[in-house]
Amino acid sequence: AATGVSERALLQLSLGDMANHALILALVLGWVASMRRGSDFRVPTFQFVAVGIVLVAIAAPSGLLLALPAIGNYLDGSVFVTGQLHYVAVGGVLLALLAGLHEAWPQLASRDVHHGRAALALGLFALGTNLAFFPMLAMGVAGVPRPLPMLPVDALNLQAASALGAVLSFAAVALFAWNFVATLVPEEPVPAR
Repeated sequence: AATGVSERALLQLSLGDMANHALILALVLGWVASMRRGSDFRVPTFQFVAVGIVLVAIAAPSGLLLALPAIGNYLDGSVFVTGQLHYVAVGGVLLALLAGLHEAWPQLASRDVHHGRAALALGLFALGTNLAFFPMLAMGVAGVPRPLPMLPVDALNLQAASALGAVLSFAAVALFAWNFVATLVPEEPVPAR
């Protein structure tokens, strides 16, 4: 193989990656089934699950494309790999951490987060994550290499969209943090008139 890895090893890695994505699909189907059974979902938790399903629905197939030997070899040195990795890391891991914090925060702080701010931050996070990383997938399919000394002129608009998405994602994480910190500040009693 051109990468210095045998065809057998590539096939084993591809099958392992596909098995991993099958487990992710089983997890998503479990979420959907529990929502259908009417589990006790608080509003922010349900929203996190819905956004998580959307992000996994993008990250899993792009990971499957990387697992297929012919397509994976084409996409391997491109920005597609970076976009897929960030979809999994930011869209999956960070989203799961924030969802867990929102679920456990009432027990930790003895106060619930503001649901409106949580929904706004989650919407910004979903928009920012997709805007930041989907253009990377598109640039990778177009053949833009991963080490980016200079972007092709055709990719400048996609790069600008990706940068805007990163700013929105950072703003969403700051809003999440503010929402948590705001619950720690005691509320002022309303003076009697």
